[in-house]
Amino acid sequence: MKLALIASAVMFFASPAMAQVAVATVEYPGLQPAGGSEGARTSPSPGTEQALRHQIASLEAGQADYSAMGALTAAGLRYQNGKLQPQIRQWGALVSLKFVSASGVADVYEATFVHARVRWTIKLGSLGKITSIGYKPLS
Repeated sequence: MKLALIASAVMFFASPAMAQVAVATVEYPGLQPAGGSEGARTSPSPGTEQALRHQIASLEAGQADYSAMGALTAAGLRYQNGKLQPQIRQWGALVSLKFVSASGVADVYEATFVHARVRWTIKLGSLGKITSIGYKPLS
């Protein structure tokens, strides 16, 4: 069995008037992701809500918790932290977080902040570390 490592750490930041997306992804083909197979799910994978809440709180405090991420995912977010922080501050405090759907093996949440609504996507790997995290402001 050939084990391949496909890694990407991509962050897109546009002007405040444009949609913005941040993504850091690491895929390990052949390894079972947390939450099971890629079938349609109507509930979140175990641990994704807690992991996302923790990352949002860490970002609000000034820096993501890179120790909770795979190395390449952490590197992608670390690279963009300076651009991400002003945006996080503009959103204000997290008010609520709700599971919206599952997209493949990633979970999609809608976060309501004091000044923004943001769609977050998060995926945990088989070791419980974040292997993909991204967001897109909705308002």
